[in-house]
Amino acid sequence: MLYRESVEAYRLNADRRRVFHALEPLVREDHERLALADFLDKMPWNYSREVPLEVIAAHWKLLRNQLTAHECCFAPTSETFTLHHDTCDSWIGKTDLGHTATVLRTLTNHDFSPLQRVFAHEDGKFSIAIAWHKDETSRRGYPFDPPAWMGTFKRTTLNHRKQSSSISFDTVVLENSTLFRIEVFNSPQTTVLRKICEIMQRHQIMPSTIDFWSTFNGWTGSRKIKERHSLEIEVRESLEEDIIQSVKVDAFRYLVALLKVHSLFDIIGPAMIGPSSSHTAGACRIGQLARAVFMALEDAGHFQKIEKFEIKLFGSFRDTGPGHGTHIALGAGLKGLPPDSPKLKSEGDIEVLLSNGIVWRDKRVIPFEGFVAATPEEDKRYIRQQGDCINIAEVTATTDNGLFTVAGFSTGGGIVEMRFINNTRLVPSISGKRDLWIGAPPLASKLSLAHEPMKGKCGKIARIYTSRAPRDELTLVFNTFDEALEYAKDTKKSLLTIALELESKLQGSSEKEIFATMTELWNIMKESVQEGLANSERSQMGLSGGDSTKLRAYLERQKFTSFHALASLYALASAETNAHMGRIVACPTAGACGIIPGVLLAWYELLAKEGKDPKELERKIVEALLVAAFIGMIFYDDIPTAGATLGCQAEIGIGAAMAAAAVVHLNDGTPEDVVHGAILTIKNCMGLVCDPVAGLVEVPCIKRNAMFSNFAITAADMALAGIRSQIPPDQVVLAVKEVGEHMSTDYKETAHGGLAATLNGKDISRRFDEMCQKLFCSGCHLCH
Repeated sequence: MLYRESVEAYRLNADRRRVFHALEPLVREDHERLALADFLDKMPWNYSREVPLEVIAAHWKLLRNQLTAHECCFAPTSETFTLHHDTCDSWIGKTDLGHTATVLRTLTNHDFSPLQRVFAHEDGKFSIAIAWHKDETSRRGYPFDPPAWMGTFKRTTLNHRKQSSSISFDTVVLENSTLFRIEVFNSPQTTVLRKICEIMQRHQIMPSTIDFWSTFNGWTGSRKIKERHSLEIEVRESLEEDIIQSVKVDAFRYLVALLKVHSLFDIIGPAMIGPSSSHTAGACRIGQLARAVFMALEDAGHFQKIEKFEIKLFGSFRDTGPGHGTHIALGAGLKGLPPDSPKLKSEGDIEVLLSNGIVWRDKRVIPFEGFVAATPEEDKRYIRQQGDCINIAEVTATTDNGLFTVAGFSTGGGIVEMRFINNTRLVPSISGKRDLWIGAPPLASKLSLAHEPMKGKCGKIARIYTSRAPRDELTLVFNTFDEALEYAKDTKKSLLTIALELESKLQGSSEKEIFATMTELWNIMKESVQEGLANSERSQMGLSGGDSTKLRAYLERQKFTSFHALASLYALASAETNAHMGRIVACPTAGACGIIPGVLLAWYELLAKEGKDPKELERKIVEALLVAAFIGMIFYDDIPTAGATLGCQAEIGIGAAMAAAAVVHLNDGTPEDVVHGAILTIKNCMGLVCDPVAGLVEVPCIKRNAMFSNFAITAADMALAGIRSQIPPDQVVLAVKEVGEHMSTDYKETAHGGLAATLNGKDISRRFDEMCQKLFCSGCHLCH
């Protein structure tokens, strides 16, 4: 009866009667006629006057396709109505593009594989209809064909990563309209929806229609494509070419976002011997991986005997490696030593390597021939790989069956990948975090490695990490800072809880084990500070050493010591330990190792003097380190923590940002406070160049640790006060990345620009080269 009364009500209203009769031909059964009346009854009174009939019809079709008899139940509120059972929340109304993202975030997600369609209206009036359809086997699903324009794009080739993301973009300009056709692969649906709205808003473009379709998993037509989002955006005007190109740039910049999950202990960690996480710890791990690969090749029958080893350095490894002990670390790693081994410096010494060789597993000694510097022409061999890494080493084994060469890449923070064997791309790359198996000869043109032993003869590439192997294909429900904050808000979880859950899922570790590991790293950080304060000796080149003792003596003469001053002191001390090849923790890199320990130890001591419980303070610091690592992980995909990739903003900048996040957590800040503390820091580090004099991690690196510890504290205070970055966090991240990508290689750890190119800088570099000649000329050709 209620429905029939609703029908009569529309007949009394001329506008609604017009809409009802226009849509009536779409009605297929009696129950749909009643549902149509209810559908129109829930609209704002003037909706039918302001929204084109075709948009209302499209919305109705979507809802009609979900209806079955006795299941057309709407639950209206002031702005929404819900179609129950197999569907999700839907929204209909008027708003501008800026509000659309907020509306989309309220939609309910479902476990089944859906298709989704979105309609928008021009002139700031949106009519958005969202409907999920089950596959064709669903008893409630009503099958329909996707639009003809889908599938007409040339797909961008996806790389070997299972979770790689990509985009295809095309534009059709007509006399009075412009069509944008976009396909996005393996980016989260919510990210694509939100960013499309933001891009349109930024360019002041008001689409007449956004046709948005999503397919998932098996529906995409490729095992590598987990999600495929196809959009056709119609604008009822012919846009200028410069606007179209700007939209295209933003689409490529913002729509592709899939966060690769890293362990928190990849971001804070490893514990290592200094002075560089990428050039020392990373180099050591490349040596370790090379040893593991050669052993596996031997077991798989590719050769019977190794006759000698040689190592060739490329890119930044070649240009600044001697100053970072890269050759020492590579040699020690090839012997099987880990990055934090106290014997790394002595066992990797060039004279020891040349005279003692490499002891193999059968106790046989294999001669080591020395190091070779790759030519600039040889650098081009890996030109396609250098977007994310220019720290490269080849380890070559001369065997009874010819030469076998493995190529390792250090991407920052001690994280490495072995990507090639004899110029053959490895799938997957070898990270050393899990065991892999390689098959018997011959080596294929595309070499696939197995996660389980193969049939027949094979060799095991043993993992080099002592922690548990990470679980495959772990993906996050968030991929950006904005989405992480949204997730925290929706789930009412703290960033600490999210970080612990993430690490537990990735490594299978318990919360107790995670806390124990981070506590151990915190203890090493404190030791690095104490070692620096106790050692006033100058470094080998006389560029550093003793400055922290000078600053401590000065502060002891003052009437009071501030948080900022203590943080500077302790950051300076830890960085000096690193320069002396002492034991430190990369956080996120060795070059930035002093900032987080300096800030946290200063916070601890000031509160301990006030009588706070030391155990409680220690627990809080470990929590803060976990939160800082979580923030660093989100940064890492866009800003790899290597000065050779994006400049010092990616090392000191990220280290300071993580420290700011830690301080905010220590002071009970909200998740939003934590993120903005980090963002306020990194945006003010933008453009910071990596210009180590003579390639050594001393000038200006050590004093930067002290200076930027104060950046972190100031940014944390601002965030806790409620001050926010006017540029949203994720846009700041991409801006930092863009600046780094446009930065000259002279300012990316090559020691060719900045302070390294000054008169004194070049003089120090010449003296260092002479020292290299004297020390390594017998077998190291790096300085020739």
